Amino acid sequence: MYFEKKWFSKTLFLILLVGLLSLGIMIRIWEEENKLNFSPLVSPKSAQAGTITPGEVVMGTTEGYNWWSYVPESLQKSDTAYILLEMSHAGSENYATVTNDARQNVENWISLANLRKYIIVTAALPRNFSTGYYPQGINVHSLNSSTPEFYYRPDLKVNNIISELIGNLTDAGYNPQNKIFVAGFSAGGMWANRYTLLHPERVLGAAMGQAGGWLAMPISEYNESTLNWPMGINDFDILTGTSYNKTELLKKVPQFIYIGSLDTSSTYCNEGYPYCDNITIWGATDPERLETQYNYLKEHNYNVQFKLYEGVSHDYNILMKNDFLNFFDAIRREDTLAISGYDLLVFFPLILISSILITFMYSKKKKFLRVPEKN
Repeated sequence: MYFEKKWFSKTLFLILLVGLLSLGIMIRIWEEENKLNFSPLVSPKSAQAGTITPGEVVMGTTEGYNWWSYVPESLQKSDTAYILLEMSHAGSENYATVTNDARQNVENWISLANLRKYIIVTAALPRNFSTGYYPQGINVHSLNSSTPEFYYRPDLKVNNIISELIGNLTDAGYNPQNKIFVAGFSAGGMWANRYTLLHPERVLGAAMGQAGGWLAMPISEYNESTLNWPMGINDFDILTGTSYNKTELLKKVPQFIYIGSLDTSSTYCNEGYPYCDNITIWGATDPERLETQYNYLKEHNYNVQFKLYEGVSHDYNILMKNDFLNFFDAIRREDTLAISGYDLLVFFPLILISSILITFMYSKKKKFLRVPEKN
């Protein structure tokens, strides 16, 4: 009897000791995951083109497109490296201006990249509105083979940029996930929406803000209205030479669609397709259209979420960024099957209590089954 009590006491003490040590470690992990309000701004350094240099903004050029990337120093080579293609930059027909603005966009993301451990990349996509070429919005000219090469199929050029970046990361000893996250607001939201529709096999998750006030949809008609590109895919085979066959892949891509409730004056429509009257099939205002399109996608089994920011106009704010980064982080946890420090803090007490109860019940069972000694 004395031996059993002593054994039980030692076992309980060992469990409590291991539990306290583990709890201390988990608290430290949790603190590391929640330093958002204390993350200092980091100024980028200069770097040689084509290199992977953590903590530095690096420029590359692929198929005539300049692009900038940033690898956070907080990212360990043993980690899975996740790339965030963030395509929000100002519009200009001067490519040098577009290139500088793309770099500025990457610089603006440095603090969040360090905190969240994302590799940030922005491609400088040209615009030429005077002739209708709008690669960032992947409009009808972007898919038309008669379009000049510089403006034609920007999505394929960006695919090659991402492939080059992944190759550079691998050569530098990192472990990049081959699928990427895509995000953007306004014209950048148009890119996120249309790139994801075109290449769902390359996208781990997408976040599209405002997106010009309406989404390109993976359907050919709606309420008896024909949807040609970029409203839909009715003429996709005519433009590209192949029919659209990625619907099931697209349904599996998690998409976060968002807009401010007062964001009603930045709608993208022009004298080319689509005319402004065409997009009213989805609603009278940008917020109404995006919510209607979200409901359609949800009803047809697409993996979509929608958020309306009350009282917000055409503003790409930190709340929106944190919301979709949290959305992406959940995808990362599912992708790696990893348990965060916060999750461990939640489940740890249950695990500890269960261990104690199992030990106690085992000791009681041994006592009950013990055969009495004969005198």
